[in-house]
Amino acid sequence: MQFIATPHNHKAELIGCPSCDGLTRVPVLQPGDTAYCSECGLPLSQCLPNSLDKVIAYAITAFVLLIAANLLPFLSLRAAGAENVITLPSTSISLLHDGMPILALLVCSFILLLPMTQLVLVLMLYIPLKLAKPAPWLISSGRLVFTLQSWCMVDVFLIALVVSLVKLMTMASIGLGIAFWAYVAFAICFTLMQSAMDRLECWRAIETLTSTESDTVQQSGIKHDHTDSAGDRAS
Repeated sequence: MQFIATPHNHKAELIGCPSCDGLTRVPVLQPGDTAYCSECGLPLSQCLPNSLDKVIAYAITAFVLLIAANLLPFLSLRAAGAENVITLPSTSISLLHDGMPILALLVCSFILLLPMTQLVLVLMLYIPLKLAKPAPWLISSGRLVFTLQSWCMVDVFLIALVVSLVKLMTMASIGLGIAFWAYVAFAICFTLMQSAMDRLECWRAIETLTSTESDTVQQSGIKHDHTDSAGDRAS
């Protein structure tokens, strides 16, 4: 179901549109619903069926594939009788040895460290939400996950890599290793994971879980106070 959120629904949550800065109120969505900005029509929130399961499954798969992409041979170059096998970590190491430490740090961060950090944070966030078990790191993990979302340039690196391979084919014989296909599969799973994540739905789930924990703690405290008072009267 698709609908345009209305700014006059006071029972819904007020959301600012990132495109036109218009304020609209988005109600609690049902699975399959998508809310659009009432001013420009930009999608503001969507509730995918089984979104928690999808995000966790994509994150675990992407995590395994990224580890494989770092451990196995990525490319092999053959030219003039010489062969050079390249792995993903060796790209940053080569740039460092060539006197380009800043570029080596940027390459390592954007294609390896940030995606790995993003995957770990997503699992730390979505597994407690799926199990409905409050965790003290939910709010901080949620902030970091959606902050890093725009900085993980996996798709940009993959497109740049394909363009570079097309140019290198005229100068050397290139063999694609298992790590290359593992990274392609990782990029697909990583993109699917991010597309299944909705900021508003995630924060609503965190709010529901943390408020339930607070109510439980408060009720336990009241019960404990009543028990102590009864014990004092008995003594």
